[in-house]
Amino acid sequence: MMRLSLTLLLTTTALLAASQPAQAQYQELDAIIAVVEDDVVLASELVERLDMVREQFAESNRPLPPNDVLMSQIMERLILESLQVQEAERRGVVVDDETLTRAVTSFASSNNMTLEQFAQRLEQDGRAYPEFREQIRREMLMQRLQQAVVNRR
Repeated sequence: MMRLSLTLLLTTTALLAASQPAQAQYQELDAIIAVVEDDVVLASELVERLDMVREQFAESNRPLPPNDVLMSQIMERLILESLQVQEAERRGVVVDDETLTRAVTSFASSNNMTLEQFAQRLEQDGRAYPEFREQIRREMLMQRLQQAVVNRR
């Protein structure tokens, strides 16, 4: 009888704990703005690329094209990149971590920085180092795909 009461008490406590509303946590959701075969383009990717392009134009003191033209061109570029990366993956094109690290280290060296200094500079500029690495990986994948296509012809 004592064992049955203890089991009932534990079961009731577990059910009550499970039924208590969890504290709501705010979670920002990202919107899908394009579906590209097996991939998606997110609104955050578009905004990030738009910010980068605006920054590049500002640094070179060039006037920006109209907003709708700029958005359209960036969107087209993101879709094209997605298609190329997917095609590279289908063809088995890979960029291993060692090759990627060498490329990023070379990029840092060309800016007279160590890899650690370069990563810190990216963070200071509001860009995450892992995201930068993945962008370089994507660019290398696209470059290798384009080379493979040219070589095949």
